[in-house]
Amino acid sequence: MTFVKEKTKLEKLKVPVLAIEKYSDTNFDLLNESYRTYAEIIRFLYLKQPNVFGNLCKYELREIKERKKNTKESPNGPAMEQSLLAYKNAVVHAIERTLDYIADYIES
Repeated sequence: MTFVKEKTKLEKLKVPVLAIEKYSDTNFDLLNESYRTYAEIIRFLYLKQPNVFGNLCKYELREIKERKKNTKESPNGPAMEQSLLAYKNAVVHAIERTLDYIADYIES
């Protein structure tokens, strides 16, 4: 039951992130909040099933954090747009991989 609840949270989290198309302070804040929420979910899942979610917790969070840092340090303009989209893609990719892990290893 716990994993179904977390899966639902991840699916709901993914929707607003996918809608981000260009840089704005609002979009950056939304991504930051999504990252924090994802981090809470993946850490919870890691505590429940460390063998399954260990790599996701370690590597996906690091990748997202690096993309966030790059976005903060990017100069305004096209470079910032690209950094934000890379940040967004890292968050979406992490959510999708986590959903896949839940489907493949927990629900099967």
